[in-house]
Amino acid sequence: MRAETPSINGVFKNSTVLRIPFFQRQYVWGEKEWQRFVNDMESLVDLRNKYFLGSLIFKNEEPTDEEAAYGVSEKYIVIDGQQRLTTLSIYLKALDSLLTDDQLHNNFQSSFFIQNGQRNPVLHHSINDRAAYQEVMWGYSLDAYVEKRVVKAYHFFHNKFLGKSQSELRKLWMAVFARIKFVEIILDDQDDEQQIFDTINSLGVDLTIDELMKNFLYDAEEEQAYVNNWKPMFDDAASREFWGTSDAARSQAATDENKVISNFFYDFVRIKMWDYEDEEGFDRKVFVQKSQTFSTCKSFVEIFNTGKQSLANAIIEYAKLYKKYFNKRNRDIRLPTTPGIERVACIAMAKDSTITPYLLYVLKNIPDLKERNRMFGFLETYLVRRMVALPVSANKMSAEFFTEQLIGKRIDSFDNLKQYIMDINEDKNMHMPSDEEIATNIHKTVFGDESIPRLIYYLQETRNGYNKSTGGFNYFLAEYIIPKPCKASEINYPPHEDDMKEQERKTRTKTIGNFILLKKPRIDDNPDRESDEQEKMKKDLKKVANESFAVKSEVMKKYLSPVVCSDWFARRRSWNEDDVQTRNNLIVTNLVPKIWPL
Repeated sequence: MRAETPSINGVFKNSTVLRIPFFQRQYVWGEKEWQRFVNDMESLVDLRNKYFLGSLIFKNEEPTDEEAAYGVSEKYIVIDGQQRLTTLSIYLKALDSLLTDDQLHNNFQSSFFIQNGQRNPVLHHSINDRAAYQEVMWGYSLDAYVEKRVVKAYHFFHNKFLGKSQSELRKLWMAVFARIKFVEIILDDQDDEQQIFDTINSLGVDLTIDELMKNFLYDAEEEQAYVNNWKPMFDDAASREFWGTSDAARSQAATDENKVISNFFYDFVRIKMWDYEDEEGFDRKVFVQKSQTFSTCKSFVEIFNTGKQSLANAIIEYAKLYKKYFNKRNRDIRLPTTPGIERVACIAMAKDSTITPYLLYVLKNIPDLKERNRMFGFLETYLVRRMVALPVSANKMSAEFFTEQLIGKRIDSFDNLKQYIMDINEDKNMHMPSDEEIATNIHKTVFGDESIPRLIYYLQETRNGYNKSTGGFNYFLAEYIIPKPCKASEINYPPHEDDMKEQERKTRTKTIGNFILLKKPRIDDNPDRESDEQEKMKKDLKKVANESFAVKSEVMKKYLSPVVCSDWFARRRSWNEDDVQTRNNLIVTNLVPKIWPL
């Protein structure tokens, strides 16, 4: 290892290639960092001392025969410093594009391009930013790469220079080249560059789980395997948006533990770990910790000798299923009327994600479509009955139940699944509620908001085949018929003098019988109007939220969903807690046993 303090011209030379390795993350600096960089560079005009732009960590690499043939004598892998080197080169390119001084332009070309601009840029980016960065440096059209950070950086800097005189631009150029210094560290051949990169980054902004996995599973020479397999699943623009690893998602919630990507890998670990249950070194208590997701995946390789590519393929297979069935956009699409993954996945996304690992397990391991759908139909019945019959506090599903019990015990058929769940004792909380239990508890099961009643009624509606309705789960909401008790509603619903009756009413207003399913306006050929109509719906309902039934019902009738658009509601002139109880009884006798029978 050796250390030096070179200038810009000591780092960027037309006989040198600086290669950003495959395992590096994409260029991620944004406007905050760019503005700070602009401020720092402008301060150099009046500075007399050297300005250190930070440390660079390189490792020697032999130039390829082709590189050597056109004059490359040195080649380095960039272990640390790519964000600063990329930003500096783009900044100077933007400055160069406005300067009219040919000598300065030639200096730029001779420093930042191999063979004085006749070849590629000295800084050789990894696959994700390479094409866009080259177009920026060559000064070509950037239309195809407008969403790339490197292009946005160029436009940002270019706009900052507009309006400056040639004298000002020249002073800035000379100051930057004269003042900037780096601390350059060159690693020895035996140093592991990927390990050093991971260590450096562990001290700063955490890598996302997919970045950690990519670095672990793919060696530098396996770039093509990454491009063919991993990148389309996790690292192209559309995928990064889905997984919550896009630039926008990062900036909004850099430390959010509930990102789609972390949830997926956690689900994957909870499925995969049972392949090693009988192996020495299996430690379920460690493996089920979300914080240990990456180390658990490494254990699959390092302790249980699973090949890296075998593990990568397994991850990709499950990721395909996850993207297809647990995509939030699916909630904009009408559910099918028959049991299947779409219906139970809607429950998982809307209410109970603890079941997701088992759903993925069934999708992956049960090839027979009919058998899978029978299992999914039974699981739908199981989950809905629990929602209807059990208090919210007792209805929290155990993640261990779906993994340790169902996956760990290889419950992989309808008959085995039904027998296993139906044999669970009522005292153990994970049981299947009977018709009798539902009848007893429906008047006691209260909901803090409309989300669960909405889900139950929406599932009912789609099973009943109201095909004229359009839109998925997101196009519906459930509204209280009697307002949830509050001071604002007391003028229309004065409290009972009897405390017991008042408590009874407070309870019943939160049971499922006091909710009604409403459909948000949907105008397929006019999305802009659609949002306006939905906003109007919200305002209409808010205005009458605490009004009498006569007033409120007239507004609700405008938005009734077909499943509740029945004669009984159209004819009603009043509604009280006794009516809620009557409707709960109808749900017990008609809704649950017919839609979700045992």
